[in-house]
Amino acid sequence: MKLQVENLTYEYQDSPILKNLSFEAESGDFICVIGPNGAGKSTLFRCILNFLPDYGGTIRLDGRNIKEIGPRELSSCISYIPQIHRPTFGYSVLDTVLMGMAGRIAVFSKPGPSEIREAEQALDKMGVLRLEDRDFARLSGGEQQLVLIARAIAQKAQILVMDEPTSALDYGNQYRVLGQIRELSEQGYLVLLSTHHPQHALQYSTGVLALNKGGPALQGAPEEILTPRLIRKLYGIEAEFLKTPSGTVILPKRQ
Repeated sequence: MKLQVENLTYEYQDSPILKNLSFEAESGDFICVIGPNGAGKSTLFRCILNFLPDYGGTIRLDGRNIKEIGPRELSSCISYIPQIHRPTFGYSVLDTVLMGMAGRIAVFSKPGPSEIREAEQALDKMGVLRLEDRDFARLSGGEQQLVLIARAIAQKAQILVMDEPTSALDYGNQYRVLGQIRELSEQGYLVLLSTHHPQHALQYSTGVLALNKGGPALQGAPEEILTPRLIRKLYGIEAEFLKTPSGTVILPKRQ
């Protein structure tokens, strides 16, 4: 599946959030979207999900304008994985994943054996099948994020849009979840993930899209566009890029 964004522009109260943004991504890509607060990362995702249909420019899926694709069909192509949330009601892990199939199940119908089997397969793919009977709200942050990704997989969408999925996770869970997401891209999913950590982009992504508050965007391979100059431009800090046997490490200089 191919995603094309052409001259995307979005304004809020006459202030440009996105301006003439163009990029492409396809199955197997893991694109990290980086940039400071207010750069338009979440706005970009809302436009792609058609939550903000009043944007300028064009967004296409396999050549089709997403404005011409109905909500049910669009949900079969693109799945949204939010930041961790604490649900009001105590749904089980299995029920939480089954909710991702709502668009595929007839109104007033309930999931059957085949849907339950697919939900369990999605949980198994993310390594959390053992949790299927647990209360979702009582899981750790890392476990919750993996369940939400399993829900997206059960939705059968080939594009996964993730808005800062590691923001509420501890250090270890950040990298466990990112490792699982990288595996999904290697299996053919197209992943768009926003993060406040350029190190995550450098270590796990196949491509980086850098946004900067309405200014021109940069897209390219992480090792090509992630530089001290870009870090200074986006975040206003100096950083060193240190080569290690395990890869490059971005080290911010003490202010």
